[in-house]
Amino acid sequence: MKKIISFSLTLAAIASSLVVNARADEVTDWNQTLFQTSLVAGSDTLTLTRVAAIVQTAVFDAVNGVDRRYTPVRVNQLAPVGASARAAAVQAAYATLVKLYPAQQASLDARRTSSLALLSGGGLGNTASVAAGIDWGQKVADEILAWRSTDGLAQPLPPFLGGSDAGMWCPTPPLFIPAVGQQFSRMTPWVIESPSQFRPAGPPALTSARHAAHFNEVKIRGASKAPFAPPIKLYTACSGSQPADTVGTTSRSRFSSAPRTRMMTPATTVSAAMTESPRASRGWWPRPGS
Repeated sequence: MKKIISFSLTLAAIASSLVVNARADEVTDWNQTLFQTSLVAGSDTLTLTRVAAIVQTAVFDAVNGVDRRYTPVRVNQLAPVGASARAAAVQAAYATLVKLYPAQQASLDARRTSSLALLSGGGLGNTASVAAGIDWGQKVADEILAWRSTDGLAQPLPPFLGGSDAGMWCPTPPLFIPAVGQQFSRMTPWVIESPSQFRPAGPPALTSARHAAHFNEVKIRGASKAPFAPPIKLYTACSGSQPADTVGTTSRSRFSSAPRTRMMTPATTVSAAMTESPRASRGWWPRPGS
């Protein structure tokens, strides 16, 4: 699992580096802080998709409110005239992270102080502009956090135990625990209209040749001694997770057709996609044969 989390973080970090400004700046710096903070906290991959979407949406709407070029994700207001976009990005990222990871406030406080010092002391913005940017970034962060505080993550649900019939998922050894992350299937979407909007068809019939071929491939690739099974394939076979190429299909169909998401920065788009895809594709649920 640690390898998979590291792999996912690496992919997301690479994607976030595609922000138009190639040099290190407040957006990319705090995106790196996001991943470092989540690693220290030991956040699982599923939780990280929501955290990254919250942070990147706050940063995007904060900066976009200062220099309106794109359709906002959530916050439609404009920032005060003269507010620093860079200070707004710092505060939006800081405020969301410190709310989500309060145990790391000391290190996040230090990181914020360092970032703002570069702006105020490096001739990159006057004091009034930076202060206005901080206030605006905080306002945007508060609105994004309030929006997602009722997204359904805390909704209590009965344990999902699957079943014992052929083709049905059941708890697996050694712990035989119920399926996890059910709330993610019912959370308020970020950009899609509903989790079922682009949901692909379910697995093939148990009596079909296609199912037999898939089942045999899982047995071969999932074998503990399979010499040709790379880690990501082995994890997919053992956990029943949706293959990356199938998950991506759901996200691409939305992002290639929606004016709002098409105009997002890459980092925000990737974060939203990572959160929406498991819900829309059913990929986070274990599959038959797992």
